[in-house]
Amino acid sequence: MRSWTSRDTASRRWSIVSSTGDCQGQGATAGQPAGAAQTAQPPQRREPGQPVESPQPGTAGSPASPSSATTDPRAPKRPLPAPTSHTTRHTQDINGEQWTYDATLATLHVETKKVAPASSVFHADFIALPDGAHPDPTRPVTFLFNGGPGSASTFLLLGSLGPRRISWQDPAPDPTAAPTAAPYGLIDNPQSLLPKSDLVFIDAPGAGFSEIAEEAKAELWSVDGDVAAFVQFIQRWLSANGRWNSPKYVFGESYGTVRGSVLSYALLDAGIALNGLVLLSDILDYGHIVGTDDQAYIGYFPTYAAIAHYHGRAGSGASGGFGTSVGSGIPADEGDAGAPGIAGAGPVADLAALRAHVQEAREFADGALRQALSRGDRLARSDAQAVARRYAELAGVSPEYVLRSDLRVLDPRFRKELLRDRGLVVGRYDGRVSGFDLDAASDDETFVSDDAFISPAYGALVNTYLRDELGWTGTQERRAFSEMDWESTEPGKGWVWQHKQPGHTKTMWDQTLTYPQVMPDLASALVRNPRLKVLVANGYFDLATPFFQTEYDIDHLGLPAPLRSNIAFIYYPAGHMVYTSPGCLEKLVGDLRVFYAAGAGAGGAVGTGTATVPVDLSDLDERPELPPLDLG
Repeated sequence: MRSWTSRDTASRRWSIVSSTGDCQGQGATAGQPAGAAQTAQPPQRREPGQPVESPQPGTAGSPASPSSATTDPRAPKRPLPAPTSHTTRHTQDINGEQWTYDATLATLHVETKKVAPASSVFHADFIALPDGAHPDPTRPVTFLFNGGPGSASTFLLLGSLGPRRISWQDPAPDPTAAPTAAPYGLIDNPQSLLPKSDLVFIDAPGAGFSEIAEEAKAELWSVDGDVAAFVQFIQRWLSANGRWNSPKYVFGESYGTVRGSVLSYALLDAGIALNGLVLLSDILDYGHIVGTDDQAYIGYFPTYAAIAHYHGRAGSGASGGFGTSVGSGIPADEGDAGAPGIAGAGPVADLAALRAHVQEAREFADGALRQALSRGDRLARSDAQAVARRYAELAGVSPEYVLRSDLRVLDPRFRKELLRDRGLVVGRYDGRVSGFDLDAASDDETFVSDDAFISPAYGALVNTYLRDELGWTGTQERRAFSEMDWESTEPGKGWVWQHKQPGHTKTMWDQTLTYPQVMPDLASALVRNPRLKVLVANGYFDLATPFFQTEYDIDHLGLPAPLRSNIAFIYYPAGHMVYTSPGCLEKLVGDLRVFYAAGAGAGGAVGTGTATVPVDLSDLDERPELPPLDLG
């Protein structure tokens, strides 16, 4: 039996609220549905150091697992653990205001057509208590998840919008400057989104603390089966917590933008219309990311240029400017000074110069480069040489290398080539990060330097936070990813990438593709739910989901003109996980506050103290205007 000691500090109070299978900490009592009238019981005060016993997940206080209480022929051979819930109460200063909230770690069962229960889905909920004791069902609730596919929600949970976050400064391009071993720091998050929305972080089936039945893998480890599970999860969570009439948001990152886009459409069939959808580090069409058509090379190019500019290898960046070999581009959070964590933040950089360089790269990619690639083998040698020179000037690799690549530089090769003379390879997820290259002569990547940079810290601190601080006592080790075979597409063994698209769109007619292309899903969701607002957020230095490709995809949704203003673009001088830069996290949360106000409907406003300012989504949009076509 794990004991829990209440603690009093100036910034936070902890005390056990409940540890049951029916979410008592969020307004329900045993045997009573969420939202029913009841007498609030304030948390019991205890002397510091006095233990408070808490049931183990899946034991006393939890309902029996459906797999053990039914003869359903769909029951898995190996029963899944019973649903469980463990809640603690906290008071914390967030951005200068005191907030009381419940942190609930729980599991919820979902099923498939063939298996019930199919997965025990772990989620971490942070529910504000405006009166100090009760949740407010009129507040927005946001469902957040990472990507993968098959990823736990670790990075979003610890790095972005929750009440606590990892403590570090901006990533450094110097591979010797970043300690990657413990101890790491975990601090209160002054940028938490909790004052604006309740937060539900979800581990995908088989990832994190979520468990999956062997018989269900073939259904759940797929584009459409995964979405069906998340639809079911959201339905059941809303029912259990009495939140069907709350404003609802979905926040997906990376592959989570695929899931989020399909969810925005699929949820409508479940009677759920989202108020807002946040797509961070987007990938809407895998054909332009993993394929080798000309659009792939065009979509990546402005990111190449941004990374070259950062490392002082191209354009105005060659004279210093934005991010030399010892800079990082974003100032460190003052609250992080001296805290254990990842070091290496550099001076404030010239963001205007970066944006100007990126805009030049956009215009070149969509102009001369597109024209040159479209000519294929008929491109004149003199034209190829001229394009290669301009390519090299913007992207920091030699014209000869560009010509040898037929003007088509693959992203792994760019990462190897840019700093090859220094024996370094730049990161895929964050091109600001560089690591030692053990085989500088090869075009094959030796390792993903930015993964090695951040993963150990997140892996250590997510266990510290969930187990030691919030009291999770499950015996399963936390998995960063589902244990699938990434080289396989065999159902039940690897990920099944086929996706059935909605019918009656301009881009596709109710077909099943062998790879995810979810633009019709997002377009259909916007047409069926014209009040849906979409925030598209990207990092300039992200080579996993390049921002210019996202712009192209959104431009080809085929939306009616009145709906195009429902989408806003925002950009950050950061990588795939923009929140790893404290300065970018601050900007992200500020952008989200405006976005949530815009999603509130008519009269939406963002508050500053006692003042409120009406907002429109166009107030957020940072995407530059297109230049006029040159038809001469």
